Amino acid sequence: MKKLLRGGFVVTPRGSRRADVLLDGEKIAQVGHISPAEAKSAEVTDVSGCYLFPGFIDAHTHFDLDVCNTTTADDFASGTRSAIRGGTTTIIDFACPNKGETLAYGLDLWHKKADGKCSCDYGFHMTIDDWNEGIEGELDDMFAAGITSFKMYLTYPAMMIGDGAVYSALKALKKRGGIAGVHCENAGVIDARIAELKAAGRAADVSAHPEARPDYLEAEAVARLLRIAEAADAPVVIVHLTNREALDEVYVDVPMDSGESFIPYLDEMESMGLTVHFRLPLLDRIEEACCDETSAARLSRSLGRCAGGNIVSIPIIAVVAIPLKLESPGPLFFKQKRVGRNGRYFYIHKLRSMYVDAEARKKELMAQNEMNGLMFKMEDDPRVTKVGKFIRRTSIDELPQFFDVVRGSMSLVGTRPPTLDEYRQYESHHKRRLSMKPGITGLWQVSGRSDIEDFEDVVKLDVQYIDNWSLWGDIKILFKTVWVVFAGRGAK
Repeated sequence: MKKLLRGGFVVTPRGSRRADVLLDGEKIAQVGHISPAEAKSAEVTDVSGCYLFPGFIDAHTHFDLDVCNTTTADDFASGTRSAIRGGTTTIIDFACPNKGETLAYGLDLWHKKADGKCSCDYGFHMTIDDWNEGIEGELDDMFAAGITSFKMYLTYPAMMIGDGAVYSALKALKKRGGIAGVHCENAGVIDARIAELKAAGRAADVSAHPEARPDYLEAEAVARLLRIAEAADAPVVIVHLTNREALDEVYVDVPMDSGESFIPYLDEMESMGLTVHFRLPLLDRIEEACCDETSAARLSRSLGRCAGGNIVSIPIIAVVAIPLKLESPGPLFFKQKRVGRNGRYFYIHKLRSMYVDAEARKKELMAQNEMNGLMFKMEDDPRVTKVGKFIRRTSIDELPQFFDVVRGSMSLVGTRPPTLDEYRQYESHHKRRLSMKPGITGLWQVSGRSDIEDFEDVVKLDVQYIDNWSLWGDIKILFKTVWVVFAGRGAK
């Protein structure tokens, strides 16, 4: 019998709207207004005030999986009951034969675990933890059984295969129209770090787990997989991305002969300052069409750890600290979360030039903002102390940032990092400013600084600096900064 869900809000990728939904067996027969005549043949349920979502698909589950002498908490019975409860109507689990076992054995084992126990629809991916002629010979049977997606590991000794095997497997899957997802970590270095932590007596220390797996090792494995996939000329899915390091690179592999349809996406990524790697044949076709060369802007440009700046800063800070604290009791340093390169958060440090309640009072003053756009500047800001006006005019308040340079979160020259509130309002092209490490000084600071009243002009200056970066350019900006500071130009 047909079922009619009457009067709910149907949710789609384009939004939600009030509509009736007519179900015929397990299929959606109609969405929209269902006439009373059509409704007579259906069992009607009033769902007014409810949202009707399409059934979710969870494409990555591990039910009843034995690993590392443990078994995952949910089996197919409890896991799929929970899935249905949350609106997931299809799960795709991973059939995992052990090394030395056949793919057919693994698929049969997972059917025995799942068949007759599931409360929702289900399917399987197949794990490839061995690669040899026998495994490759089974691929056609897997495709015949409906298995078209596979998983491989670059880590875990019981499951990983080598780079050469990954390359061969990707080519074999591509030939058959399949695809592989890969778990990316650097197994060798991680195992070495684990051994070091165990030797230090930290085998049971939970905090040792992330120490053994720093973000940059995942990023290395992701980059390595992408190059292997490029060599195999095959698509690939990265099944886990857990940190920003691994997301820093955007890899684009467009199989079509013409790259013209991709140009709008490239323009968008270029406007955001993202590092993009192309298959070289495509790059040759579209480089002239849409992008200027900006690779120099992605070089590491730090001029060192700035020991001299810190030596000079310490006595100046010590002298200024006395009148600053006398006028306005509170912390000497102002610490604020900012957004740095590629959207990473970090803390910037300054000498406190405002009263301690400055951030709370900022909302009251927004109507007097003299900047057009996503920055706040105000002449005679009442939140600034008398000492604060002096250290701002002389840029002494910026001296603690030499220590941020030492910590590696900033550079001497770069773009100024936005606050979180400013960043959340950014449009795509504004994020181009974040494609370089933020600096204490930059082209904006020596081009007028607070005299510039339009945020878009700040962005233009930053993009100009990024696109035309050179070591000599940074040196000139440093010398200009000294002159601007002593001349008091543009400082408020």
